[in-house]
Amino acid sequence: ILLPNIAHEQDAVHALKKIIEAIERPMELAGRIFSVTASIGVALCPRDGQNVDALLQAADKAMYQEKQQKGIPAD
Repeated sequence: ILLPNIAHEQDAVHALKKIIEAIERPMELAGRIFSVTASIGVALCPRDGQNVDALLQAADKAMYQEKQQKGIPAD
């Protein structure tokens, strides 16, 4: 997800928390309740890179660090 109008890191954190809450909200399908979890890595330009490849690499690294802190297997 690209958030081009983010002025401060906290703005990105707030937006991503809302996205994760929406993704992780239980859903009913065919009479059964399903839940999923999400992990998101954040990279900010220019702090974490100035091109797409560098930003994707930084976001991927951040996501795996978050998973490791939560004890989630990195598949």
